Amino acid sequence: MPATHLLWFAVAALALSQPALGQSATPEDLVPLQGTWIVSAAEQGGQSVDAMQGAKLTIGDDSFELQVGRREFRGKIKVRLEGSPKRINFLLPRTVWLGIFTVTAKTLRVHYVDVAESAERPQLFATTAGMPGTVLTLQRN
Repeated sequence: MPATHLLWFAVAALALSQPALGQSATPEDLVPLQGTWIVSAAEQGGQSVDAMQGAKLTIGDDSFELQVGRREFRGKIKVRLEGSPKRINFLLPRTVWLGIFTVTAKTLRVHYVDVAESAERPQLFATTAGMPGTVLTLQRN
């Protein structure tokens, strides 16, 4: 196989291995999400997760930082505003969180799953027992 074919094959394989979100978000798409948000409620497996209350999510131009107690998660963020629900990907160094979100001037709701637990993006802002994923309700700081 010629070298150019191998190069195209490698590029295609890399593109297919990334979670698809359609077109990349523009900086304007992220403006409603940008800033600092404080977790007011969290849910996993249909149960409230009090330990996440007060956690801080900071969203920048194309990056995020989530601080939960002494734990910190950082990475890139991608969104797709078309469709309902709106889609969000949190791209961490070793994994990806696939999610959905809704945002107003004061409130952000996110439901995400780690691709290590589920390759399917959530469709609702709720969890049930035995279901992977986390639902966060956040207030603008």
